[in-house]
Amino acid sequence: MTTPSSEPSANSRINQVWEKFAIWACSAIIALLVIGYQDQKSKVDKLEEKVQILYQEKVSKNELKDVEQRLMTRIEAGNADILARIDLIISTSRFQERK
Repeated sequence: MTTPSSEPSANSRINQVWEKFAIWACSAIIALLVIGYQDQKSKVDKLEEKVQILYQEKVSKNELKDVEQRLMTRIEAGNADILARIDLIISTSRFQERK
């Protein structure tokens, strides 16, 4: 059997081990949380930079309509040019057939 004087010292040693483990575990958890927070903060900072760039490059609806109108004008001009060339080819081929 154990003596009453040795029991408290064994309990106190076990308690000290558990306290040290708890302190170490808490420290590890806090360190992981800090690392995770810093990683998330850097990701948020990068995304905020991208948002700022997008705001600077923002195009209004009127500008888009103007660009669309210019593109449609160019497409129509290209189509008209192609049709004119086809008509020219057809007319020259008819002219050569008559000769």
